[in-house]
Amino acid sequence: MKLAIVHHHLNRGGVTQVIANHLQALDAILSEPLEVALVHGGRRDGWNEAAERALQRLSIRHVVVPDIDYDEAEQIPQPAPGVLADTIQQALAADGFSSDETVLHVHNHSLGKNVSLPGAIHQLASGGFRFLLQLHDFAEDFRPANYRRLHRAIGGDEASLAVEIYPQAEQIHYAVLNTRDAAILLAAGVAPPRLVFLPNPVVDQVEVPSRSEARLQLNQAAGIAAGERLVVYPVRGIRRKNVGEMLLWSALAPAGCRFALTLA
Repeated sequence: MKLAIVHHHLNRGGVTQVIANHLQALDAILSEPLEVALVHGGRRDGWNEAAERALQRLSIRHVVVPDIDYDEAEQIPQPAPGVLADTIQQALAADGFSSDETVLHVHNHSLGKNVSLPGAIHQLASGGFRFLLQLHDFAEDFRPANYRRLHRAIGGDEASLAVEIYPQAEQIHYAVLNTRDAAILLAAGVAPPRLVFLPNPVVDQVEVPSRSEARLQLNQAAGIAAGERLVVYPVRGIRRKNVGEMLLWSALAPAGCRFALTLA
């Protein structure tokens, strides 16, 4: 068996870190070598090259398919899903990853960042590839622009759209991060044997500074006085992360209390 991990990019972010953690976990438990293709659109600013080189049992290669990356916000992208499927299959075949021996582990295919990808997965599944579709986020969860793009590109009513973006077949399995998402997919008709609860792995840090040392460094970097309290919101500063709640708490907090986001 060979493994191909597919995502739009490998820039810094939650999905990229999950992919890196999965590779480290596989490297730790496998007793035999495994060939792994990282299939992405080409962006890899957040990728840890040193960590990749440290993997001992995994043979990693990067397969760049530019059309897998995010498509334009207001345009129905080219190529069509069938063409994208052919491009992915040809790129994998060029590196020795055939449909009869390769599992495609695809992250966030249905989020609406690339509206050709769901259709391409249908085509690739029909061509013999086996899939694990891991859903970190849903277009239906407070991403109306993404959902509208999918609906506009694929067409049909909501039921037919769901069939297209959440394909069902014996060789297609799903992975979700929490029991809430698992319950939703089960209620929607995904067969229990093809649905797995796969929480995000947490990798042990090699060196972690003491609490006092870390706080001293943070205070110096952020200009926080020693006696001030610090409330940290471990989220990215975007609309979906409810930054308004943080602003409300900061407005109500007493003097000498600072608030911080962990990501811009």
